[in-house]
Amino acid sequence: MRNGLILGVLLTTFLGLTTLITAQQEPIPDIQEGWDFKQICISEPTTPPEEWTFDGTILINGTYGVHGYRSEWDTTQVLAFTKNGYFSQLPYALSANGYWYVEAVGNQREECIMGCSLQFEVNTIEIHPLDLMEPRDSYGIPWSYTYSYSINAANPKNFTWINDMSVAFYFYGDGDDLIQVIDVNTGQRSGWKNDIDIVNSPDLSPDLTRRIIWTSEGERRYAEILDLEINTELDSAQLYSDTGNHVWSPDSQYVISYEYTPDENVGNFSYEIRILNRNGEFVALPLISQIYNFGSSSPGYVNDIKWTRDSSKFLLFLDERDIDISRPSNYIVDLENTTVIDTCLTSRYVYWSPDGTQLVTIYKGQLTIYNPQKEQWYAVTPINGYLLGWRSEN
Repeated sequence: MRNGLILGVLLTTFLGLTTLITAQQEPIPDIQEGWDFKQICISEPTTPPEEWTFDGTILINGTYGVHGYRSEWDTTQVLAFTKNGYFSQLPYALSANGYWYVEAVGNQREECIMGCSLQFEVNTIEIHPLDLMEPRDSYGIPWSYTYSYSINAANPKNFTWINDMSVAFYFYGDGDDLIQVIDVNTGQRSGWKNDIDIVNSPDLSPDLTRRIIWTSEGERRYAEILDLEINTELDSAQLYSDTGNHVWSPDSQYVISYEYTPDENVGNFSYEIRILNRNGEFVALPLISQIYNFGSSSPGYVNDIKWTRDSSKFLLFLDERDIDISRPSNYIVDLENTTVIDTCLTSRYVYWSPDGTQLVTIYKGQLTIYNPQKEQWYAVTPINGYLLGWRSEN
């Protein structure tokens, strides 16, 4: 077994299928009963045929602002000129439909020595429309506060889109509500009339009816699902406790629960990816990864779970380590077909197409599109910047 790696795909039926297209890595043979597992690796992207196209607009945070790229364009086009550029430590956020972009604008207060937090005096929220068919000017709203950016730790989001036209943020003015909401179409601002902290609540379901809460018993912490409509804790024993992480589906019907835990062997660690319904009831255990990293300077990890818009699939980034050998990849977990696909795409910046059939990523300075169903990986245009997403034009 290569590097001691074990991937288990578990549920109720025996399927056990492993597929390798152009081999970038060795196939993983020990697939047990449960969900169908495929490894679809393509060694390098190729040039697409002339008749090939894709739908929608791919969005990039580029040198001068937010850029877009469509199948019929020869190169990217600037959709909005932003103040901070693509390498900014200040908060920014793209709306779910991909037609609005907000950013905090300010000045760095002082120089930072290694390991410190960067301090910014923020003075404005800039709001940028991204629609070329109905172009509008960007505009700013005054916003005064000090923002700290930590180089070595997670940073607060500061912006949360409630819907495609409304974004929430913390407002620190005297006498005002702590959380404010901007209607980006009109620029009108109002207070958030709810006790829920919507800005930095990753355990809150998108429909605002469920929340993951933590309770303590002695030295242990336990995760429970709270039904906010009736203010009742639900029986959710399948949620991981202590260090567990949870990600809700866009339709709020499922929650992904995963945790990095040591097993009985010293130096071995494992991830279990569990799918639960909105009431905390167990649905599936599609993926287990055991990571043999005894002596590794950095353990493997799971990160960047991204759902399709219809909540039928999710993508997760899994970096497995054996000693100091890293094997990062993105896995597609398909709930409708009970299938797990190892894409062998190694970037953490991978996004779904609007219809959930393709993935976009940047590889060796090229914007590339990966289609697991057709077993294609195409390089479509040179790119300089970071991916933001892929929006529909329908």
